[in-house]
Amino acid sequence: MDFPGRLFAFFDRADDEALLGEKLRENRELYCELGAGSGMFSVELASRAEQNLFFAFELRYKRAVRAAEKARERGLANLFVLRRDASELDLLFAPKSLSGIYLNFPDPWAKRRWKKHRLLNNSFMDKLDLLLSDNGFFSFRTDHEEYFSSFVELLESDRRFCVGDYSENYAASSCAKFHPRSEFELLFRAKGVPIYYLKIGRRAGVE
Repeated sequence: MDFPGRLFAFFDRADDEALLGEKLRENRELYCELGAGSGMFSVELASRAEQNLFFAFELRYKRAVRAAEKARERGLANLFVLRRDASELDLLFAPKSLSGIYLNFPDPWAKRRWKKHRLLNNSFMDKLDLLLSDNGFFSFRTDHEEYFSSFVELLESDRRFCVGDYSENYAASSCAKFHPRSEFELLFRAKGVPIYYLKIGRRAGVE
């Protein structure tokens, strides 16, 4: 099923690059969700702020198509699905162009030998520093306590960012009342699994 101008495959498709370039030249706030699954979170977010542009990164074809279907069903003209690795953000967006980046329940790559595959690392922090606007933020939610703790440790050694919101019991926090829910959040809430959350931004006065 084809979704011209809504689902960008980026597999040697110059027309995708051109269409996306047109969108990025619009004078609107830009937001991304990394690993968006079938789009439940991004679709709801985009429906709440149709004046902004939202980009849902999802490599898996069926989930990406489902996200595009949901956007079309809701009549959203401000949500686009990108089938490209989330680690390539810096290849698509200009410096300081993103107002917000969301990462919801990523694969924790829990085994020791797999941790090198985690998205949250020093290289990713450099990309946040490059891409976030002066008032931009990064939002992270996970059910994996160790992954959350390791990211907190990473933040403690990176003076470019400071923590805004923080919760080790997200479902009971005030933030949960305002954020859209994702498929995994609904699953973990139903199982009574703790959800960890934090939101970071640039530290004032740090260049």
